[in-house]
Amino acid sequence: MELQNRSFSVHSCFRDGSRPAWIEVEVHARIQIPGFQILGLPAPEIREAKERILAAFPASGFEFPRKKVTINLAPSSVPKWGTSHDLSIALRILTLVEPLPTGPPILASGELGLDGGIKSTGSPALLLELLLRHSSPSGFRLILAEDDHREFMNLIRWRFSKNLSLPQDVNVFTLSHFSDIRKALSHGSTPRQLIESTPIFSSSLESQSPPLLSPGPRLERIITLASVGRHHTLLLGPKGVGKSESLAWFKELAGDPVPGDSWTRILHQESRSEVPDPGVPIRRVHSQVRPQHLLGSFGSKGYRAGELALAHGGLLFADEFMEWSRDSKEILREPIETRSFKLIRVQGTIAVPCDLQLIATGNLCPCGGIPLELSRLIPGARVNCRCAHGVARNYLSRLSGPILDRIDLPVLLREETCGKSAGERMREAVLRGRTFALDSFGTLPSLLRPSDLEAEYERRDLRSLFESSPTSLRFRHKTLRVAKSIQALEKTPRLERHQVMEALSLRDLESHLGSG
Repeated sequence: MELQNRSFSVHSCFRDGSRPAWIEVEVHARIQIPGFQILGLPAPEIREAKERILAAFPASGFEFPRKKVTINLAPSSVPKWGTSHDLSIALRILTLVEPLPTGPPILASGELGLDGGIKSTGSPALLLELLLRHSSPSGFRLILAEDDHREFMNLIRWRFSKNLSLPQDVNVFTLSHFSDIRKALSHGSTPRQLIESTPIFSSSLESQSPPLLSPGPRLERIITLASVGRHHTLLLGPKGVGKSESLAWFKELAGDPVPGDSWTRILHQESRSEVPDPGVPIRRVHSQVRPQHLLGSFGSKGYRAGELALAHGGLLFADEFMEWSRDSKEILREPIETRSFKLIRVQGTIAVPCDLQLIATGNLCPCGGIPLELSRLIPGARVNCRCAHGVARNYLSRLSGPILDRIDLPVLLREETCGKSAGERMREAVLRGRTFALDSFGTLPSLLRPSDLEAEYERRDLRSLFESSPTSLRFRHKTLRVAKSIQALEKTPRLERHQVMEALSLRDLESHLGSG
């Protein structure tokens, strides 16, 4: 005799690569020697769910069916992992012993304790993304642990406040104990009735402006230009010229996050078990970073985001960039050029967005002084390098031409006298420049298309300026993008000759070190 309850469907969710995927939990029971097995390529933690469920049933006042129970996680050809499937499996088995109400499909996520309690799985964003991708005319019934429910509702409120799409007809229920399932299935409220509450994310979006030291006139100009156009910037210089302080200014001038970028980043943060934060991401990476830390991992348990993905829509601070391993530096070529990258593994290929602004800093030599060969580029510089002859040149050779060619502003810093309080002035200039660029160019200068830049290069008065410069197409485009940021700051109707000359002067370091 076979028992099969098809009154409604029960589903779970897992991360397939970088996207959420459905799992339908199927149950079959027959009168035979009692047993319990789970099919569908379960990982060890899913196979262990048998013992958790067997303990949770009597602890919650239910009797486990005295039959041969078989659970199938469809599609059976895809490996499953994680403990979030415990609740959906238990719910499906419960239909064999308890008459549960029919209705829309159930999407359940939760880990079971031995006492029948339901624990958080830390994946509310993944569940919401699944519901956004797969709408249902009859809606869904979503069953979560209390902590996941609270985070899920905060995500909905945040999306509502940003005018992003919301799932339709999703009934959300809160469970604190396994024995509450029957009550939760028949009572609930829709997300749209709860979005009036104040989201907890609001505190993380508040502007915090710690007092910063004012940069010198030249450094202020560089920081302002880079912030207006979101240019990749490399700041090289001796110790004590304000490299660390400039990072604080870049953070201060980063601007508001784009809601779409924030949502993508929240999904990445969840893959790393980090607390969701929709604010502008500031990821600071030190010299010991390895390529896998930047790119992330992609295996049988889905995609785990790296630093590049976590910096999507924000800033990636590359501290002591000259000390990075060669592989770590070279892995940045595709991401900073195309603002995305592909991760190719045996399991498949996934495209990862990383629209970030790279801010890298470093010394000119291991001792932090000014090498003799660069002193001519720094007016009034005192040659205080303690390195042996040739050490500084070898040190600078760690920066390859192809990487240098992909950085918009490779700048050589020098000692400057701090100017007057520049905070308000810099913020106003950056806001004014970005507004002008978006109105006049339709995008930020760093994102201008090559065809738009070549149209500027066709002007005879501008082309002559590049005759004595490197002939690399990428060099020309990077220079013109910086010049367009200068145009946005000065609010001129067309690109002027002196603006291109200033952009070229900021790339003197590249001319000395050479480009690929």
